[in-house]
Amino acid sequence: FISLLLNDSFLEEYPHGAKTEEHFSYDFFGDIYFNDMDGFDAYSQLTYDVINSASDSIHMAMYSISDQNIVQLLNKKKQAGVDVQIIIPKSKGIQHEYTFGLTDLEPIEVGSISSQNESTDSGMNGELMHHKFILVDADTDNRQLLFGSSNLTYLQQKFDSSFQ
Repeated sequence: FISLLLNDSFLEEYPHGAKTEEHFSYDFFGDIYFNDMDGFDAYSQLTYDVINSASDSIHMAMYSISDQNIVQLLNKKKQAGVDVQIIIPKSKGIQHEYTFGLTDLEPIEVGSISSQNESTDSGMNGELMHHKFILVDADTDNRQLLFGSSNLTYLQQKFDSSFQ
């Protein structure tokens, strides 16, 4: 996932791949990670750590989720009283039925989202919901946002060097 670090510009080697930091005139900070090496699972660990840090809420939209370590952690957080809300596309229904079948998680399936509280079936079998973000503890001072081009699947996170 990409999260933005808005600070002084520099590029440094990071133990889990390259880390780029850019300066912008905003009052928040984040990190930008690029996965340039196949076989690393740094982003899986980063995602796991951010979700594991949640004490209040986890709100996410994800096109595809099959990483069982992440799914089980989300389930554990829900059982511990964290508000876990997951939006997934209708088009991945069978895959996600299998993924979430033995958990307490109840993802919301949508086609395309036309407003905050209304979903519509666009006639495209849900293919328009292609978001990939996780917002943790949004209403606290410890909020974190992960977003990028990768789904939460084992193969994409570990073996897709275009993942950013």
